[in-house]
Amino acid sequence: DAGDAGVKARRWGPEVDLPKLARLLTDAEQAWGEADLAGIRVCEENQAFVQACKGEVRGRAMGLLERGVESRAQADVGSALLTLHGLGDLGTCIGEMLQDMVQRVKKRFMRSLEAKRAVGIGGIGGIGAIGGAGQSHRNEPHQVWQELEKSMEEFRESALCAGYLEKMLRKKQDFSGTKLVELVDQEEGRPFETFWRMSLERVKDCFEAAMVARSRGVRDQLVGQYQQLAGLLDATLSSIVRETMDGRLRAITDKQVNQYYDAVAGVESEYLNQIQERFESLAMAAFPGGGRPLPSQVDLQALNARFFEEMKRSQRGGERVVALTAATLGGVLLTVATQARDMGEVLGIDTSSAQERNFALAKSVEDLAKNASLVRSKLLAGPGTRPSSFKCATTLPFPATASVKAALALEGPADVLRQTSRELLEPIFRSKTETLSHVIEKMHGLNFAAAQGAESEVAAPSSYILELTGALEEFGRGVLRASGASPNGDSHKSVGLALLRKMCDALIRCWIHHASFVRPLTHPGKLQLAKDAVELEAGTRQVVSRVNTAQLHAFKKLLFTSTEDVPDPSDWKPTIATLGKTVTLNHLFSRLPEDIVSPHRRSRLSPAQYYVWIEDHTDEEAIKQIELALAAAVDHPVVRLMNSVRQF
Repeated sequence: DAGDAGVKARRWGPEVDLPKLARLLTDAEQAWGEADLAGIRVCEENQAFVQACKGEVRGRAMGLLERGVESRAQADVGSALLTLHGLGDLGTCIGEMLQDMVQRVKKRFMRSLEAKRAVGIGGIGGIGAIGGAGQSHRNEPHQVWQELEKSMEEFRESALCAGYLEKMLRKKQDFSGTKLVELVDQEEGRPFETFWRMSLERVKDCFEAAMVARSRGVRDQLVGQYQQLAGLLDATLSSIVRETMDGRLRAITDKQVNQYYDAVAGVESEYLNQIQERFESLAMAAFPGGGRPLPSQVDLQALNARFFEEMKRSQRGGERVVALTAATLGGVLLTVATQARDMGEVLGIDTSSAQERNFALAKSVEDLAKNASLVRSKLLAGPGTRPSSFKCATTLPFPATASVKAALALEGPADVLRQTSRELLEPIFRSKTETLSHVIEKMHGLNFAAAQGAESEVAAPSSYILELTGALEEFGRGVLRASGASPNGDSHKSVGLALLRKMCDALIRCWIHHASFVRPLTHPGKLQLAKDAVELEAGTRQVVSRVNTAQLHAFKKLLFTSTEDVPDPSDWKPTIATLGKTVTLNHLFSRLPEDIVSPHRRSRLSPAQYYVWIEDHTDEEAIKQIELALAAAVDHPVVRLMNSVRQF
């Protein structure tokens, strides 16, 4: 039988069943091992003959496997795998095949990154290099990139072959019905994973060798034109991913994607370092920190232009490079925020020149934040709606796209820059609000207890309110001029405008609280307060639009609402909802006879001190003070007429 098997192995006709023949040869070899046949000439001759035939069958199967994997011929691959399994060499042959594939990829990349291929190209002055001055062969096709394209194609095809081989191992079964993948070691049973890991380790070695080579030609090309390399990487990975996502091959894992890009980590790191150095040098020139001069318009234009230029260049490398570039530039923007904050803290806000400095500094920082937000919004726009100038060369078909990561990388620095701009201006607005609050306090020096019938004398706003609105208008014009904003602008787009609106709201709230303390208050006095409220509303609207004046309207209505007209406490809910409990109750308290001591007088506080106390405490604590003031006057005839303190 062994002789017959050997004779059949020598007949390489199409009718030969290689898997069956391989099993027959292996069975014959095992039969000899079961008995001691040493010294029997015919057995020894047949044994040598069968070994030779096994070698020929193995070679035939390996050739069939390689051709079948390359052409995706399922029948040939299945026959070759069963043949090698029948010979008992399946795991060994798969390992040898993977090693050959890895070596081919390694040799291809080594040839691509040879230093001699960069001769005559002119180092960093190649096509697309930033800041380079091209040498004599500026328009000559780069042999390095041509060879790298071939190398990436070799890697792609080898990876797909390994993936197809793994698929067939999982699909094919031996004669007993056991899947072949279960009959080999784990490493040989995952050809794609094994090839991916081993080949990328070799590719990484090649790129690292190019980065430290004595000749800098290839290194400078790889770094200066990393967008082109990244484009090759993305295109190759995208092609492999498409093969895996349609179910034909095993899906690529996140770990394998990280291994893939880690192969060029050295080149990528140097590319990002150069971006950081270019942007950081301009940023430090514009924002040197400390009490140094403010950034000039030229410095700011150069900084903003570099930001847009780096982001635009990165798009040629695909969305992943955009994300990495955004993160790198975002890190520098965070440093800018720190430097600007330091520059603003040096002089403070004691002088008008210091205020002008802080306004100019805040405007510069805010412009950087706007640019970062502009790029962020364009990145978040879908590929179909994104402006053509911000479309990337390659979009990887992953669930979480890199453009979203890029947008998130800019979102944080943009927010920090806006917060820095706010911190530079808030002390100025806080100081101005306090100054204008003192003007409001002057109302307590006026007489709002004019006799009945003096209504005709209320012809003009009070002097303090004219002083207030005049100062507010002058300050508002300066803020809008320094911020470059319009009174009708969007607060989200201008920190100065947002703070100006906030200050107007605070002054309105301050005026309403102080007006609620006024007593005694006759009808002409109420008319005067109403006139002042109208002037305050007009004054704030003159400065900036969309100020919240609902409280002013509610307070004017409250002034002329009699407690007898609203007997049920629940009917006060709309007023309380707008003005708050404290303002409503303080005003109602002011209607009581003057010999009932008010909460702030009982606590020996001035109206200004009482307002500060209210701002620092809750409604419940303020109401408690009103309750205590009423309880102290429990024997007063008016208080006795009340049903209860709570009802009041």
